[in-house]
Amino acid sequence: MSTSMKTKIIIGLIIVAALGGFALSSYINRIMNAPGYSASISTAPAYSVKPIVNTKAVIISGLEKSTKLITNEMDMVCDIAVNDTWLDLSIFSKEQIFSFEGHAAYSADLANISADDIVADNDAYTVKVYIDEPSVYNIYIDPESIRTKEIKNGLLRFGEVSLAEVDIRALMVTAEEQMKATAENDENMQKARENTVQSVTELFGKILTNAGLVGYEIIVIFK
Repeated sequence: MSTSMKTKIIIGLIIVAALGGFALSSYINRIMNAPGYSASISTAPAYSVKPIVNTKAVIISGLEKSTKLITNEMDMVCDIAVNDTWLDLSIFSKEQIFSFEGHAAYSADLANISADDIVADNDAYTVKVYIDEPSVYNIYIDPESIRTKEIKNGLLRFGEVSLAEVDIRALMVTAEEQMKATAENDENMQKARENTVQSVTELFGKILTNAGLVGYEIIVIFK
């Protein structure tokens, strides 16, 4: 084969290759620009890593401004009998009932809660909190609520029992003591515990929710 013929063949192959490459490029462009075509890049699956949350720190921080949590209040009435009998004789007897209205407030002390009192399980989504028993925080008696009730007079006694201001103050102290004793009886303290559990659960749930932590079960345990 002559040199001239070899040269013609090489030139021909180059032209064919160029035309083939152009045709392939045009075909690919038509496919990619066709309606409905989408391309995707496959990557290795990303593993979900659960963030480490210091639930204790969130709760302690949320309690910084809390000292006492008023969990419930209860209206109360106390009747006190005042005896003003002379000479211990029935004909000189005089007794009158004085009625006092007030209310008792129960509280849970949050100031003493530390990290040691909180057990958080971020896998089980539970938070246990150990707190002191609720207590009667305050007994308030409205001085304007004092009322006189029935009077029992002997044959030779008339009118109502007369009390000086100092006597009324002494009666209010007695009424407060009696109201507190009633507020601390077993039945009322059980109600106070139930209300305390509900109030603390709501408070802790709100603190966690505000921090973006949802779905936690709050378990309140009294020390």
